Amino acid sequence: MTATQIAIIIVLGVVALIIMAMIGQSVENNRAKKRQRVIAIKDQVRHVHTNLQQTPEGYVPTPLRNALLQLLIARLHELKSLDAKDPLPDSLLGELRAELEESKQQSTGDEPAPILYSEKQAVLIKRQLSQLSQLVKSLYEQRLFNHQQAQHYIQHLKLTSRQISLDIAWLTAQQYDQRGNWKAAKTALAQCLSGYQQLSKYCNMDERIRAITQRLEQLKAVQEKVILEQKEQLEDQLKRIADEENKWRIKQDYED
Repeated sequence: MTATQIAIIIVLGVVALIIMAMIGQSVENNRAKKRQRVIAIKDQVRHVHTNLQQTPEGYVPTPLRNALLQLLIARLHELKSLDAKDPLPDSLLGELRAELEESKQQSTGDEPAPILYSEKQAVLIKRQLSQLSQLVKSLYEQRLFNHQQAQHYIQHLKLTSRQISLDIAWLTAQQYDQRGNWKAAKTALAQCLSGYQQLSKYCNMDERIRAITQRLEQLKAVQEKVILEQKEQLEDQLKRIADEENKWRIKQDYED
């Protein structure tokens, strides 16, 4: 074997080693990317799922809830394709599919959130709605929601937050009412009614509007009754005063 042949063999060996090293590095890089993708998917799934679980039922707008459930299902399928042994997809997929199907069948998309009767609960829910808004913005930045979707979902969350604020204002008005402070109650109820009427353009506020309108009519009747009673009392007092004056005049005339 000549020196040239030996040199060629050495060069080929070196090239083969380089190629094998490159292949090995490529495989390792792919594995690292796969691990990173698995971690990213699991983090996103946990984050989205936690937000849904921590927000009480009825306070996540239906379109957003459905979109997040669909996102979770898609991510879990991707996770399963990347790591068939990971237990997370099997533990959540059935539950999420059932939730999505139930949500699609039962909701119309314009139902209001439940009426709140606790200011403390309202603060917690509004905080959770704020976190959902941040989640939507994050998903938009990741191009998982388009601009129109993100705007639509955030608008829904703002409307729900506004509704919660009005519910608490209504609760305050009811407290005025219970204490007999009808003037303050009437003013507060009128403000709530105006707010609910504005929201009714976007979701069904009929129950709240009907209840407040009915109570305002009752308060008006009570106020009119009180005014009438006060008027009658004043008239009685004036009549008694007039009678006393007449008696005094008669007495004076008699004595004269």
